[in-house]
Amino acid sequence: MSDNCGGHIHIGANYLTMDESWNNLGDIWGNAEKILYIISNETGEIPRYKVKQTAKPFSKVLEEELNDKREEVKNKKSSKKFMINAQNERYYGINFKKFDTIEFRLSNGTLNANTWIDNINLFGGIIKVAQDIAIIQKKPEKERTLEEQNLLRNFDIIKQKK
Repeated sequence: MSDNCGGHIHIGANYLTMDESWNNLGDIWGNAEKILYIISNETGEIPRYKVKQTAKPFSKVLEEELNDKREEVKNKKSSKKFMINAQNERYYGINFKKFDTIEFRLSNGTLNANTWIDNINLFGGIIKVAQDIAIIQKKPEKERTLEEQNLLRNFDIIKQKK
């Protein structure tokens, strides 16, 4: 394995069953992307040299595309299609161009099984939270539990630019 190898993890895109799930994934990714490039590698390891060529950041591209096409998105264009179309190639840290999976490309390659397990849990957790939050968002406010209300408040904090 060389210093240029990346570790790719694929998760089925069909896990996200609602447009809101895709919106939530975009919000989470857009606000956490910088830190994800660091924490998805072994402790003390910096992102590989070619990461900006083979796993470019996506959040700015997504934000620019959203600013350009805000009305189109408001008019019920599928968030999944919007995110897929925002990418002109597959070489992003999060990639939607590979069949019906969400591919996470930002991690360095490693032979350390614990790092793989941590990354599967990290990226799987992001997908799960995007879906779980969407389910809560669909519920009428008065039917949400205290825990669900707290999750939504925390999610709103994550979405803030600060």
